[in-house]
Amino acid sequence: MIPTARRSGPPPARPLGLAVACALAALLAFTAEASEPLPPDAVTLSVLSTHPLWQSHLAQREADLAQARQTAVGPGEWAVDLSGGTRRYRGPASGEPGTREWQTGLSRPVRLPGQQAADEATADAARRAGEAALLLGWNELAAQVLDNHADWLLAARQASIWNAQVEVARQQADGVRKRVQLGDAARLDAVQAEAALAQARAQAAAASQRLLALERRLSLTLPGWPRSPSPLAPESWAAAESALQAVPANLDEATMQALLQRHPAQVRALALLDVGAQQARQADAARRGTPTVGVQLARDRSGAEQALLLQVNWPLGGAYRDLAAQAQQARYRAATAQQAAELAEARATLQQRWQATHDAMARWHWQRDALARLEEAAEALNKGYRLGEGPLDQVLQARRLAREQALQSAQAETEAWLALWRWQLDAGMRWPAPTP
Repeated sequence: MIPTARRSGPPPARPLGLAVACALAALLAFTAEASEPLPPDAVTLSVLSTHPLWQSHLAQREADLAQARQTAVGPGEWAVDLSGGTRRYRGPASGEPGTREWQTGLSRPVRLPGQQAADEATADAARRAGEAALLLGWNELAAQVLDNHADWLLAARQASIWNAQVEVARQQADGVRKRVQLGDAARLDAVQAEAALAQARAQAAAASQRLLALERRLSLTLPGWPRSPSPLAPESWAAAESALQAVPANLDEATMQALLQRHPAQVRALALLDVGAQQARQADAARRGTPTVGVQLARDRSGAEQALLLQVNWPLGGAYRDLAAQAQQARYRAATAQQAAELAEARATLQQRWQATHDAMARWHWQRDALARLEEAAEALNKGYRLGEGPLDQVLQARRLAREQALQSAQAETEAWLALWRWQLDAGMRWPAPTP
C-alpha cells in the first residue's frame, strides 16, 4: 500500500452522517479535479478510448487472444483419406475381370497429457501477456497525451503573460506620454516606454503563434481534446499541493514493491517471462513426439475381402526436437536476464518520477516566491515614478525582471504538474484503462 500524508485540521464532527460525509468527499474531489489544468476525467477517458492508437491496441489484443486459443486447442485436426481403384491380373488369371478396391480412413494427432497441459499453460500465459500489453499501451498513450497537453499548457500560460505585459506596457506608455505633454517627464522616457510596448507586442504575437500551432497539432493528433482553462497561479498551487499529499513522503522498499507490482512495464515484463517459461516447458514436452491415431476401413476383391484397421503413428525422438527444446531454454534464460534489467529500469523510473515530483514542486515554490517579490518591487518603483521619484529605466528594468520571472514560474508550474501527472499515471492513480 502507498502511505498517504496526514491531513492537518480538526477531526470531523461526530453527528455528521454517512451520507453528508460522502457528499462532502465528492465535493472536495470535484473541486480538486476542477482546479487541475486538465479536462475532467470523464471527458479525457472518452477521448482516449476512441483514439486510433487505443483501437489498434484493442485489435492487437484480439489477435493475441485468438492466438492463445489456437495454442490451447493445438494443431491436431481430423484428417480423412480415401483411395480407390481397379485391380487387373496378368498371367494365368489374365482373362479374369478386374476387381474393384477402395480404402478410407480417419485419423488425427493426439497430444499426450503432459503436452496438452503445457499447451494450455502457455495459452493462459499468453492471454495474461496480452492483457499486460494492452495496459502498457494505454499507459504509453496517456503519457503521450499528458506531454502534449503540458506543451499546450505552457504555451497558453506564456501567451497569457505576454498579453498581460502588453496591457501593462500600454498603460505605462499612456501615462508617460501624458507626463511628457505636461512637461513633467523627459521625451526620452516616452521613447523608452514606446519601445517597451513594441517589444511586448512582438513577443505576444510570437507567443500567440506558438500557441496556435500547438492547438492545430493537438486538433490533428488528438481529435476532440478540450482546451481546459489555465487556472490562476494561487488556485493551481493549492490544487497541486493537495495532489502532492498522495505522493509518498519517503519511497521505502515496501512502497516500491507495491508500485512495481502494478507498474505497466513491469507487469508486462513479468507476463512475457511467464510466457517464456511455459514455452520452454512446452518444447520439453514436445520431445516425446505427438502420436497420430486413426481407423482404416478397406474393401478388396470387389468385397470378397474387408478389413477394419487401427493405425498408430508415433514419431521417434530425435535431435531436431531436442535442439528445439534447448533453444527455448536458452531463450528463457535470456528473457530472465532481460526481465531483471527491465525491473532495474522500472525501479529507477519510479525513483526518478518520485524525486522529480518533489523537486518540481520545490522549484515551483521558489519561483512563485521570487515572482511575488519582483512584482512587488516593480510596483513600488512604478508608484515612485508616478510620484516623480526615480527614473523610468529602473521601472522598465524591474518589470523586465518580473516578466522573465513570470515566464520561469510558468515553466516551473507546468513541469510540476507534468511530474505529478506522470507519477499518478505510473502509480495507477490516474486514468485507469477501460475494460474492453
